[in-house]
Amino acid sequence: MKVLIINAHPPKTGIGKYVIGLANRLASLNHGIDVTLLMLYNYSGPIGAHVKTVYMSRLGYSPITNILHYLTLSHRLPKRFDVYHFAVQTLGYFTKTVHPSVITIHDTIPLEMKMKSLYNSFLTVPYSYFIHESVKDSKFADYAICPSNWCKQRVTRLIGIPAHKIAVVYEGIDHSVFYPRKREAARRALGLPHNIPILINVSNEDYRKNVISLILALKVVKKHLPKVRLIRVGRKTKEVYKLIKELDLEQNVIYVNEISEKDLAYYYSASDVFVTLSIYNGFTVPPIESMACGCPVLAGESSVYPEIIADAGILVNPHNYEQIAQGILKFFDESEKRYGMILKGIERAKVFNWNTAAMQTADVYLRCL
Repeated sequence: MKVLIINAHPPKTGIGKYVIGLANRLASLNHGIDVTLLMLYNYSGPIGAHVKTVYMSRLGYSPITNILHYLTLSHRLPKRFDVYHFAVQTLGYFTKTVHPSVITIHDTIPLEMKMKSLYNSFLTVPYSYFIHESVKDSKFADYAICPSNWCKQRVTRLIGIPAHKIAVVYEGIDHSVFYPRKREAARRALGLPHNIPILINVSNEDYRKNVISLILALKVVKKHLPKVRLIRVGRKTKEVYKLIKELDLEQNVIYVNEISEKDLAYYYSASDVFVTLSIYNGFTVPPIESMACGCPVLAGESSVYPEIIADAGILVNPHNYEQIAQGILKFFDESEKRYGMILKGIERAKVFNWNTAAMQTADVYLRCL
């Protein structure tokens, strides 16, 4: 069976990593699947020894050129494939005419939240409308994949795809990179003090990531743990950093950006608690990576977190910074409970692996034929 996977996201993004991780594992299965990866972004990094890769040139990345690129893509897709797998919901437009087709719907954000953009509003409006409609067009695919049951429920309700045409396939992580390391050794390797409490958060600072609530909670935590440090993996924004300065937390927040996955694994192992409070995720990888590295998780009780973390972490109201702070402090006040969470997290993370994801995805392909 010849499968073309179409990727519209840079390889270092969450969706880009999903595509590469899945394609590599599919290509190594002995299931008679011949995988070709169509990249809509130029990329010079490694993809995988067994994955054939095709690159499609584009005029640019402005809203208008993006629309033109999408509108002409269906006429330029390579022919003679048995299954076309569109790896993100924004490519739903093509499922109207390209068959047999599978589409992965990671979330329904374009249908539920106003899209923000760096472009001016005049140019953004038509592009946002196109993306909105393209996501709704995902219902024309022969089969859909969602990364969680929580996401599946929203797709059924908002896009109208029948539940029997949606497969839930959890995404994987690279367990050869993300595994427990001794905390002291990890801190020594990163040059971090060995005797201070360390929290870690991995995300951008978009409003739905809810980093503001974390910073407010950090102020409360500092009253009990004056030497506490928060490692913020991701780019700094003016809004969040302004709040950090107003709350006198500049010495307590360490920003880290553009690091390798290996270094990220060391940061997880060096930390006492991973904190994530996003108000919307169809799926999320960082808490899984953290659990795999032996760092217990505190997460918001909304979105997909209860499904992913199960009983291997603490869930709190993501908008109540006092409750967030108390949840964080529990990890330091109740060492036995923290140790139990670490063990549960390591076991829970094993559920999310590329081998299972690839086999379940291959089964979806067969259903389309």
